[in-house]
Amino acid sequence: VQGRMVGSISADVADTLRVLASKHGCAERLDLHGWASRDEVVDLLDRTSVFVFPSLWPETLGIVGIEALSRGVPVVASDVGGVPEWCLEGETGYRVPPKDGTAIAERVEGLLSEEARLRAFGKRCIALIRDKFRPKQHVDRLLRIYHRARTPN
Repeated sequence: VQGRMVGSISADVADTLRVLASKHGCAERLDLHGWASRDEVVDLLDRTSVFVFPSLWPETLGIVGIEALSRGVPVVASDVGGVPEWCLEGETGYRVPPKDGTAIAERVEGLLSEEARLRAFGKRCIALIRDKFRPKQHVDRLLRIYHRARTPN
């Protein structure tokens, strides 16, 4: 298993992560990657089996998780904010308590150890995006909400 962290990773944070990875015997399997362009994100996700979204904040939606689902990549995510809208427990991934590294590891290991489940989740991820998160569907829902809001009861 390879681990890849993408985003704002300062030199100090990178050093800390490398020390922790060495301590746990996985430093040679950890790749630290800075911010990625749109094209790089697609490429990274296409080479990903499970996406981990360990947010500590109540994300309004967590768009990066939806991006993973759109590429057929199941997610293990912190159960915060709007994450339950797209991380459907046991369908498109698993939700875990924030700051629970053990739960993250168990869920990731479970997905990686069962190829059939991993593939089934991937198919459900793409279906969910088609059913709920395409731009036209979003705009149509917003227009219905706006219409109800401006129409007197």
